[in-house]
Formats: sequence, structure tokens, C-alpha cells
Amino acid sequence: MWGTVEYATNARGELPAKEFLDGLDAEDLAKLYGLFQWMADSGQIRNKSKFKHERGRIYTFKKNTNDCRMMRVPCFQIGNRWLLTHGFIKPGQDKWRPEYFTTAERIMNEYLVVGEAEQESQPEVTAKKKPKNKRRRRR
Repeated sequence: MWGTVEYATNARGELPAKEFLDGLDAEDLAKLYGLFQWMADSGQIRNKSKFKHERGRIYTFKKNTNDCRMMRVPCFQIGNRWLLTHGFIKPGQDKWRPEYFTTAERIMNEYLVVGEAEQESQPEVTAKKKPKNKRRRRR
């Protein structure tokens, strides 16, 4: 495993990305968790239709919902950790609204000001892999 994908905490101690993800249905959530696991395992996603640098330190996980809407989860990187800022449904083929960048940058800056030491208790987003069942060979 390369690293982790985690929630970034804002200045009020909230987890805006978790709130967004908790509001998704199980199938859409599974699609995003697949991307998070991919990133945690490999440290990179080169497919720009799934993960893209937006501007500055902000990147985004990208996936379509079952009803063809575009889910976006902005994030930033610290070492081998990707921290999710918030999430939104992008309207059509339009570019991001300015407030989406502002929100992502604000949450990132709040997280960085509070300091990583206080953030250590934040949960990882990636699902834990199930241990493989080892079958005993009968002799």
C-alpha cells in the first residue's frame, strides 16, 4: 500500500467530504471508494477522466453517478496522504464554479493551520481489504 486517502477537517472540526459521501447512494459511493483505494494502493491515477490536477495544490477525484451526473471530490496531498476537502455534483459540462475552488482552498488552508498533529485521529476513507482465506491442504 502506497498511502492513505483521508478526510480533511475544517476550522469547525467538521468533515465536509464525509458529509457529501454519506449523502450518496451505495452504488455511487462504491465508485468513489474504488478510486480512493486505487490512489491509496498506487499513489497515482494517470487517467484524467478519473483524477485531475485542477489548480494550485487542488486535485479532484472524478466519477459519474448512475444517473449521469458528475461527482467531484476535491483533495490535496501531504506526503503519502491525500486529504478530501468536500464534494459536489458538477452541473453539466460547465467548468467548476468559483465557490468550489474557494471552498476546497479554504478547507485545505484551515487544515494546514490547525496542524497535522491534531488531525492524526481523522479516519481513513479507503475500505480495508479483507484478509485472504488461506485454505489448508489436507494430507
